Amino acid sequence: MKGILGVCGSVVEGLSGLAKYGWIFLRSFLQSRSATAARIVALESQLDVCLRGREGKRIGRFSDSFKLLWVILAWFWEGWERVCHAMKPRTVVGWMNGVIRGYGRWRSRGEVGRKPISLEVRELIRRISRENPLWGAAKIRDVLLDLGFEKFDVKTVRK
Repeated sequence: MKGILGVCGSVVEGLSGLAKYGWIFLRSFLQSRSATAARIVALESQLDVCLRGREGKRIGRFSDSFKLLWVILAWFWEGWERVCHAMKPRTVVGWMNGVIRGYGRWRSRGEVGRKPISLEVRELIRRISRENPLWGAAKIRDVLLDLGFEKFDVKTVRK
């Protein structure tokens, strides 16, 4: 009796698996070509990661190109979470946040160092300093402002 139930159970299991794959096949015809292409790229990339692990390379480490691919898929494809099998969707969201942070850091970077001062202005600062030895850098800077030059930092004038 156990043998017949076991055989029937495996037949039912096989038929349900076949129905599942049939539904996936039918759905690929009903989806747009771009959605199907995105799905294929997503699944192929994950398969590549798994096969790379079988070759003895480090498994569980995703390359930068893999991460970038998934960030792009997550931005432009609505159903990306359904085919995310090699990692959790929140991992991809973390990668997206990292890209956004990096972009913001890149956009807000400032110029490093002091602005260069022309030779003419440097000579003028030296001349004012020699002619007025009791004036400090702040006073010289204020005089330069009164003369119409751009505003310099006190440390720049002192240097």
